[in-house]
Amino acid sequence: MSVYRLYNAVLQNHLYISDTNEVRVLTSRHGWTQDNNGQPVFYSGGNVAIYRVYNPRLRGLHHWTTDTNEYSILPSNSWHQEGIKFYATQFGNPIQTQYARPIAAPTPVQPQQPAQSYYPNCAAVRSAGRAPLYRGQSGYRDGLDRGGDGIACDQ
Repeated sequence: MSVYRLYNAVLQNHLYISDTNEVRVLTSRHGWTQDNNGQPVFYSGGNVAIYRVYNPRLRGLHHWTTDTNEYSILPSNSWHQEGIKFYATQFGNPIQTQYARPIAAPTPVQPQQPAQSYYPNCAAVRSAGRAPLYRGQSGYRDGLDRGGDGIACDQ
């Protein structure tokens, strides 16, 4: 089945359609124009139904879904059901939409803070291969900065 894409400059909205009569009506009476020189932009096929809904409160914005639960709940949020408009082939696992049963939020992982190094003296800093140390770096402390210039163990 051929799927066409229309555009409405007033609504600033694209619409995917497989019904050639709907294409004719929208382009002749409602300000829509055909993209791709009127040729199909893709072909529908497969066994996964794609449902279309629109919301007149959102400038006629359309939404497509394969989720039957989402399709049944959207009308309670000002969306109008328009039925199955084309089909797709399923690859992988279906995704969960915002209207499906909620999933428990993952526990946030606290970023690990880098371990603070402590060097008793500049010989230890040099032995660790860290000299010179700059203010803000792990292991820097004023006691190692003899010149007070923010650079420790530079001598």
